[in-house]
Amino acid sequence: MHLTMRALREAAGKTQVDVAAASQINQADISRLESQTDFDDYQVSTLRRYLAALGGQLELVGAFGNKRIAISAVRAELATTSPANRALQPTSRMARRPRSMRAKPARG
Repeated sequence: MHLTMRALREAAGKTQVDVAAASQINQADISRLESQTDFDDYQVSTLRRYLAALGGQLELVGAFGNKRIAISAVRAELATTSPANRALQPTSRMARRPRSMRAKPARG
């Protein structure tokens, strides 16, 4: 299901003023957010606060071909050792070598 931000807000029975108060986002910014065709210029935290003000939560999903993978916020050390991280890495021998062992380009 795909809905605009405005449609989500209206379905939740909230006004822009309600969302502004609950999210601590200026009402004029709420209006701009709802009129966007994409969210490239918005921070994840802004989108999270907007949705929380509606009673929802933000979920990030990465698209890899026909696969959809939910992205979780985890500690950096867990992300570097997770099986999913290894599954998306290049498989060439050079890519698996530590950076310190890779040949450095000649300067000239």
